[in-house]
Amino acid sequence: PYLAFMAEFRIGQMLLASLVARKKQQYGALLIGNGFNAPFVNKDINFAHGNMYLLKRKLGVFPWSGSTIFEALSMHRSDLVLAISDEAKEALSLYYHVNTKRIKVLHNCVDDKMFYPMYKQNATNVTVLFVGRLEETKGFKVILEFAKYIENKDNIKMKIATPSVKNIGYFRNLKNTTVE
Repeated sequence: PYLAFMAEFRIGQMLLASLVARKKQQYGALLIGNGFNAPFVNKDINFAHGNMYLLKRKLGVFPWSGSTIFEALSMHRSDLVLAISDEAKEALSLYYHVNTKRIKVLHNCVDDKMFYPMYKQNATNVTVLFVGRLEETKGFKVILEFAKYIENKDNIKMKIATPSVKNIGYFRNLKNTTVE
């Protein structure tokens, strides 16, 4: 409780997450990270859904600021890094110098032997699922454009699962789109 004030700052959040994770790890917990969120603790596994370096370069900003440095540190402090693509693996190796022997590719973190689109011969209805944050860098504009496009379609629905309330208001009055 005496460190709660740190949660108001990004680096404070990373420090607190690392402290809590380290405490759990002392009791034998398997520690799984995601990107730069707990860079100050060793992790058993860390997911890499891309990287901040390439995102910042694409946005035209200095790539070696804040979150990029913490992400690189976090990846180096992980026994195993699960990358979502061969490109993500290559970028982690090239820009963060993570040993490729510690990086395994798990395409989109989905086992495509178990989860795959099913063809239904006479299907008349389609449901599109989007899971993720509704942010510019995650394709928010495309998702919103698609939601507006299907609004006048009787056979297409979209379901969105998102971890925050950011931008959900744009979908509030759309009858073919639901947000959870």
